[in-house]
Amino acid sequence: MKLLLPIIYIITFIIGIFFIITADTGLITSYYQALIAGVIISCFAGIFLAIYLHEWHKKN
Repeated sequence: MKLLLPIIYIITFIIGIFFIITADTGLITSYYQALIAGVIISCFAGIFLAIYLHEWHKKN
C-alpha cells in the first residue's frame, strides 16, 4: 500500500495536467469545466505527493 499511494498521486497529477492541456480542444468537456477540474486535481495530487515525499525524505 505504501508503494501504491505515490503512484496514484503521480497518475492523478498527470491526469490533471492532461485536463488543463486539452481544455481548449473540448476533448474531455467544455473549456471552463476541464480547466477547473484540472487545476483542482493537480493541486490536490501535488500537495499529497509533496507531503508523501517529505515524509519519505525525513525517514531516510
